[in-house]
Parts: sequence; structure tokens; C-alpha cells
Amino acid sequence: MITYTAFNGVQLPLGNPTHEIGTGAAVVSQSSIVGVGIFDPWGSEQAPRGVRPIRAPFRITGTASEVTTTLYALQGLVGTRGLLYRRRVDTGATERIYARCLRVQADNDPHFNTMQDVSMEFMLMEEVWRGQAYTNEGGAEWDDGSQWDSGLLWDDPGTVTTVSTSGGTVTMDNNGNAPVRSVVVTVIPAGGNADTITVTYNNGDAQEAGWLFSDTVASGTALIVNGEALRVTNAGTAAYSDLTPNPDAWGAWAHIPVGGSTITVEWTGTATSLAIAFDYDEAWI
Repeated sequence: MITYTAFNGVQLPLGNPTHEIGTGAAVVSQSSIVGVGIFDPWGSEQAPRGVRPIRAPFRITGTASEVTTTLYALQGLVGTRGLLYRRRVDTGATERIYARCLRVQADNDPHFNTMQDVSMEFMLMEEVWRGQAYTNEGGAEWDDGSQWDSGLLWDDPGTVTTVSTSGGTVTMDNNGNAPVRSVVVTVIPAGGNADTITVTYNNGDAQEAGWLFSDTVASGTALIVNGEALRVTNAGTAAYSDLTPNPDAWGAWAHIPVGGSTITVEWTGTATSLAIAFDYDEAWI
């Protein structure tokens, strides 16, 4: 079970929480083909979930002034977009998701100036909740899972993996209950240039996610493939047109299944090794 704790930097009341939980509906797009049958583009893969609204009732308690101040602070969130946090009751771990506050509903009873029941409604703007962050397979976090900065990470870059042979692999973890599809990959060649770079997520099926970057990445410069923002830069210059996602993976740039998997890294050119970092969060639904 979970408790919603904060939204967009504002702590939410913890009194009498009876929060809506569960998931959004899976996004399906099967088609009936005459003479063939039903075509399901997701095949054996897990289909993504769509955005959905959730309702979160709270009870504000305190002095009349404290109750009013808290109510006004919550009402000031209406229309804003930010991170909504929830805390697991069993482990105390914190999970987060981008959401927009739609409304705050409250009925005033003048006989109770030191208690106010409030219901907030949010539209979840992502497919999954973000759990533990894997910052270049490293990084640091608080005991409760919360992390520094608006990006929820320490400024410590964490650990970078060096792949010394084209075709080498890197092991990635995902201890959540849903596949990770948003990964930021940073690649820095050493000992020479990399003329092409290929990253493949090994999921054991024919629809493996990944991409091919087909322009030269100079030694000591960074190729950043941001699968969350769908942005690509080579030495700080936009290079989206040089990236080709695996066409068999329905355009997915990344896919780390539940339990984790390995990623194969290949390149051509004179580079003797690649330093590669993967930044992502556990995925929970």
C-alpha cells in the first residue's frame, strides 16, 4: 500500500489518507484484418499504460490559521505540473511521477475550524512511477529513496562502465514491476574516433530495442542519446537525424525488462574503448 506525500515541492497532509491506487488502462491497438484475423502490434510484449486521473483525499488538522494556510497552499497547486511522490508503507521507499494538479475540492463546515477534509485530483503524465535511480550504475540517495536536486539526483556522476571490445556487454538492473523505456545513454570514445555506435537491449525476443548512431564521435567527446526527452547531441551539437532506432522495436530507444538484462555495445572506427553510462529509474505501476 502507498501514501501520497508531496507534489511540486509542497508537502501533502497525511491525515486520514484514503488514496486511489491501481493502474491506468493498457493502450491496445489491435486491428481486424479480413481473411487474416486479429493483428496485435505488441505481440508477446507488455503493452504500455495510458495517462489517467487519480483522486487523493486528505484531512488537514491544526489551528484555524494553520488549516487555512495549508488549504490555500494546496489550492495554489491547481494547474501546475510537477513531481507527485508516493511512499510505500511496507519498505518506506519513495516513488515519483510527473503529474498535473487538476482540482482541489473541499466543503467548509463552520463548526470545525481546526479540521478540513480535502480531495485533490491529479492527471498522471507518465506511463510508470520512477523508483530507485540508477545514475550511471551508481550515485547516492537518501535512506527513504528521495534524492537531491530537481532532477532527483546527486551531482556525483556515479560510475561509468568501460567497454574495451566492440560487441561487449553491460549488465543493467530493474527491480521494479514494469519495463524501463526511458534511458539516457552517454558514450565517450577513447584512443580514437568511433565512426558508428550501436546499442542493443537484449530482451530475448525479435523486437529488441536499441539504436544505431551513424556519424563520427570524436575521441574524448560525448554522444548523449536521451531516450526520455528524445534528444540526441554529439559533442553538444544536435544530432537527432544521425540516430536510427531499431525498426523492429516499434521505435523504442530502450527497453530494460523487469529483473534487468544486458546491453550489447558495438562500434566501428579507431576507438580502442568506449566509456558508457546509463541513467534511468526503476519502473513501477
